[in-house]
Amino acid sequence: MWNSNEKSPMEKILLATNGGKDIFRRYLGDKVDSPKTFTNPYRNDQRPSCRIYWQHRPSGDRYVLYDFGDPSWTGDAFHFMAMMGKMDAEAEFSKVLHAIDNEFGLGIFDGNKEKFEKKVEAVKNASRNNYNVTITAFSRQERPFYPTDRDFWGQYGIDTATLDRFHVVPLAKCRFYRNNNTSFQLWGARDNPMYGYIFERGMKVYRPKDQTRFLYAGEIPKPYVFGWNQLPKTGDKVFITGGEKDVMSLSAHGFNALTFNSETAELPEDKVSELSRRFGDVFIMFDSDETGRRESTARYEELRGKVDNLHHLVLPLSGVKSDKDISDFFRDGHSAKDLDSIAGEVLARDGGRHEIREKSSEETPHGGLSL
Repeated sequence: MWNSNEKSPMEKILLATNGGKDIFRRYLGDKVDSPKTFTNPYRNDQRPSCRIYWQHRPSGDRYVLYDFGDPSWTGDAFHFMAMMGKMDAEAEFSKVLHAIDNEFGLGIFDGNKEKFEKKVEAVKNASRNNYNVTITAFSRQERPFYPTDRDFWGQYGIDTATLDRFHVVPLAKCRFYRNNNTSFQLWGARDNPMYGYIFERGMKVYRPKDQTRFLYAGEIPKPYVFGWNQLPKTGDKVFITGGEKDVMSLSAHGFNALTFNSETAELPEDKVSELSRRFGDVFIMFDSDETGRRESTARYEELRGKVDNLHHLVLPLSGVKSDKDISDFFRDGHSAKDLDSIAGEVLARDGGRHEIREKSSEETPHGGLSL
């Protein structure tokens, strides 16, 4: 796995800890071996939102923790230990390496006296006493739609009427208040726009051109389901997809769709069962990259014995960042008819279309919306 004859301390640690998995297991328990998401015990995580993945990197293959509830925890074992010890993973990387060596008794450094237990205990105590620094409140200033906004959303077939129906607004600025009496502010700009998915008591911020694309504030619905309230009572088919933009792009092209916030989120069986009663066919259709294919297969395998009209659809896309989801599919010139054709092939593979349980005049018609 790491073939250098003169391995660095980082490489030695990865080799000695099974790519870092033993480090995660020490603090997160055996649940890191489970294919299901789990809670992060070191923050206020009431809904399972974490998972460990194997990742190939030029500096050494390793396990990486993805925390979809709080992206600040997402990273490899070195990042995780830096979070646990309240260290800067970049500026204090040497201290992180010494802390791991000391904690696991690896003997990589001579005379290593770095103590870690007290710092870890402080993090645990903060979690037990709800002292984690989290965003508890926010204030936002909306702005009008600019032509650049229409251009961005319009490439996916999404017009302002669709954005309004799904309660999406452009933001000029937003201030976030933490529970440790500090705050910070973000600004939207024409070359770095900011949008808000508005809930009753909370908001999800979307910055499509920023490195940190998503940020949550206020009270987020549990479970988080985007698009549920926009579904008709019954219909021909419905798509479970991986993100809000995909839901709106599908809706703008005449399809029923919803998302459960993340491709790695477990699909609530009761919600999927209700969808199967209301719609003739239920399609799980995530991104066509490695993660999307793996997670859509896992979700389908978990539920297919419980939902008789469930189907697994993988779009014929390359899977690279700019060509992996249904929004890209429509942006590249494909039509609603093209998606219908692909869905028909899946139904033929699965043994044919299921009967719709109840017809309704509220069924969403096909046909994209014009900007």
